[in-house]
Amino acid sequence: MSNSGHAIVDQLCHHTLSLRAQLDQVEARVPDINNAIGELAKMRVLRETAVLGLVIYEGHYSDHPGSEKSTNVVQAALMIPKGFGVIWWEAKEYLAYRKSPPASESDCQFRFVPFLDCPSAIRTLLLPQVHPLLVMLLSQMRGARPTQN
Repeated sequence: MSNSGHAIVDQLCHHTLSLRAQLDQVEARVPDINNAIGELAKMRVLRETAVLGLVIYEGHYSDHPGSEKSTNVVQAALMIPKGFGVIWWEAKEYLAYRKSPPASESDCQFRFVPFLDCPSAIRTLLLPQVHPLLVMLLSQMRGARPTQN
């Protein structure tokens, strides 16, 4: 194998190790966070809500050979009381939702996939979204609290 071939293999190995480390990090943190969120929801410290993050994946799929391809849009989400996971959209539905969000969060609840049910690649992509979604949740909590004089 040429030097450039070895360099490509080395890059792939490095990339694989990096992704594995990210997956290990997210799998070590998110289940504990989800448990804490569930407990806070039981104590009624957190109210049922959906905090939506960035789209972390877009991919094409086809249900049957020869059928028209569609696109999935996977959006990071923090659902109370369920915890972290993703909202799995069909692209047309996602665009419709973005243009005119419904008053209720039932669309999100219906499409929500909990963290532990997500494929490993999607779990890995969630890692950079954990902190921003927690910050958004805390911001919503502060905004919902009555002010004290």
